[in-house]
Amino acid sequence: MSESARFVVSEARRTEPPSALFAAVMSIDSLQFMDPGAATSEIARLLSPGGTAVVTTWEALTEVDLPAVVHDYEPFFRDAGLAITKHETLEGARALEQAHYAALLKHAQRLRVEMRESVEPLLDEAERGLRKAQDPPRVRKVLIVARKTRSDASRPNAERSSSESPTTTPRKALA
Repeated sequence: MSESARFVVSEARRTEPPSALFAAVMSIDSLQFMDPGAATSEIARLLSPGGTAVVTTWEALTEVDLPAVVHDYEPFFRDAGLAITKHETLEGARALEQAHYAALLKHAQRLRVEMRESVEPLLDEAERGLRKAQDPPRVRKVLIVARKTRSDASRPNAERSSSESPTTTPRKALA
């Protein structure tokens, strides 16, 4: 890996890096657990102009129990100043998920020895997922690639992290 590349792991709603620091931001299967407006605004804040966001998430096909899972994330990206360059369903995601669940249950005993009680929620999810395998899908896994089209300064309600240092000198208001 290049010395100029680095990974930063943080809560998506309130990251610490200053605005426009990153050429790329990546989110894998987490957007569906967050407020989509807040998360996409933070992604846009972090990206430098022309920067790219790559996101995999789940979009609802029907009503679902997670309020952050929406039918279409595109409006949230657009409102944050990000232009969608790719938005596609990842075919085969459900089959991979079912295979993952089956493998977890196949190795449940070993996982219980290694992970003790912390593995139980994962095994419960695997059992529920396999039971629902024959039900019509309620969500679809998507890949979203978006590019930052404008600076934070042009967004009227751009939020900044409380720890972010401004990049310009504040001006005093004239009375």
